[in-house]
Amino acid sequence: INVGIEGNFAQLDAFLSHMGISGCKIIKREAGIIPASGPQKLVQYNIALIGDAAAMTNPLSGGGLTPIIYASQMLARHIRNLGDYEHEVKKHPIAAPVLVKMRHTLLELSNKDVAILLGFLTKPHRKKRDLLIRTIQYLSVLKKLKLLANIYQALRISKTYGW
Repeated sequence: INVGIEGNFAQLDAFLSHMGISGCKIIKREAGIIPASGPQKLVQYNIALIGDAAAMTNPLSGGGLTPIIYASQMLARHIRNLGDYEHEVKKHPIAAPVLVKMRHTLLELSNKDVAILLGFLTKPHRKKRDLLIRTIQYLSVLKKLKLLANIYQALRISKTYGW
């Protein structure tokens, strides 16, 4: 059984127990870093990579099931021409460079900055004046407001194509 649990072996034990297979011999427990660089080289020598092997995870969440579903459909369409598969994957929103860019940017922000920026995206602003007042209140974030468009785009892609 291969269970994606980010290395939380207590969670794996609970899962196995829940499934009624807790008494089985465990051959190997292994955890690894979730690749979040975005797809790079997907095809070589008539071999195509997909999933974690191709760094096809959402860099914002580490989730990989939805990107794999989209990529497997692309691979099936282009099984006779793998170059077209690689080209289509790299043009698809699941591989949008803004996702990797936003991961790096968000990791550099303080918790307070993240809360403020997400507040701009999630809290409704009934009037432009409300947004202006909030902006003035958070002068420390003004220089980071240019990130809002990229954050919004990355979140929209993630919502549309899976976390």
